[in-house]
Amino acid sequence: MRCTTGAGTSSVQTEAITKLAEVPFDFMRKRVTIVIDSPDGPRLITKGAFHHVLEICTTLDDGTPLDDASRDALEARYATWSSQGIRVLALATRALAQGTTPLTITVSSDPSKNHVVLELE
Repeated sequence: MRCTTGAGTSSVQTEAITKLAEVPFDFMRKRVTIVIDSPDGPRLITKGAFHHVLEICTTLDDGTPLDDASRDALEARYATWSSQGIRVLALATRALAQGTTPLTITVSSDPSKNHVVLELE
């Protein structure tokens, strides 16, 4: 999943997006995951507790690896916002292969890799 550190704005044509499946929030994973189909193809999107989403991420939004320095920067931003009373959630996404259906997606309690953390702002 990719990680971004800013609240970017983009215009998304939600009419063209279809929700295909959902793995509901639970207290073990501390995150919710949905599968959507869009004009860009199927995509896995995960939202949840900052640390639980960050643990499944491997790259930043620009495609560079999520290394220790990047993690430290995200952790610092999380700590700053949390100390200001701001509740911080993380969002991560991963493109899926064309033809992927909800029946071919497995989600377990183990951290699934190759998610991309969306940058926080």
